[in-house]
Amino acid sequence: MIDNKIDKFFPPGVVYIGYALLLFSLPVLISDILIGIALILFGSLLSFTFSGFQIDNVKNKYKEYTNCLGVYFGTWKSLDNYSCLVILTRNLGYKTYSRGQVEANTSDKYFEIYLMSENHRLRTLISRFKNKEIAIKKANDLEVRLNFNLETYCPS
Repeated sequence: MIDNKIDKFFPPGVVYIGYALLLFSLPVLISDILIGIALILFGSLLSFTFSGFQIDNVKNKYKEYTNCLGVYFGTWKSLDNYSCLVILTRNLGYKTYSRGQVEANTSDKYFEIYLMSENHRLRTLISRFKNKEIAIKKANDLEVRLNFNLETYCPS
């Protein structure tokens, strides 16, 4: 079984609000236990929910999932439609506005490993890295474990 955590489910601003709710819930927990517990659960939901990808190479199936407080949501699908692995470069950015409508942008470059169909039209994200060498090393490991070739992306 191969399990890759891909990214947080919510954008960074929402995750930070979740952390703030967790900190705020501690004093509230002392005065009102029900509201404190609700804030802890909601803050944990915002802060610790993430998406990921699992591959069961024995059963030849994969699952794109969301992990919400330790519960996995997602369905198993067949790997039969896929024939190779590719590494693609992607820029991910977030945009935030202040109360004065001042825009703040953040952008990061990622190297993503995808399962691809034979004609390169169908693709599914397996893993994401900020470092190219680590992405290549992981793709080479997946190539051996899944018996798929690591190819260059070339849509037809």
